[in-house]
Amino acid sequence: MLLGALLGGRLADRFGRKAAVGYSLFLAGLGSLLTALAPGLAWVYLFRFLTGLGLGAELPVAASLMGEWSPKAHRGRMVVLLEAFWAVGWLLAALLGYLLVPAFGWRGPSSPGPFPPFTPPT
Repeated sequence: MLLGALLGGRLADRFGRKAAVGYSLFLAGLGSLLTALAPGLAWVYLFRFLTGLGLGAELPVAASLMGEWSPKAHRGRMVVLLEAFWAVGWLLAALLGYLLVPAFGWRGPSSPGPFPPFTPPT
């Protein structure tokens, strides 16, 4: 994720923030799909690295977009909520992993990962 975060800003400067979020989420979704289909542990490591690159690139760019798109009166609150919900998401992911891995193996929690990038915008 660190490398993705370092590259995310450069992608946003070159292609725009909205495009950078789209590319990074696509990479994260692709990495998650490939993780679910990985034939062995070495492949899991490689594909989780790709997922981390995508998620790492998305985190700082999403905060910038939130700051740009939020009304001035609510901008600070919206960015704080965004950052707070990253922590909530990580905790829920850990809990779901704890519950799902024993029942479905390591492929189970990775299987839904490819779908969010293909969700139509609102």
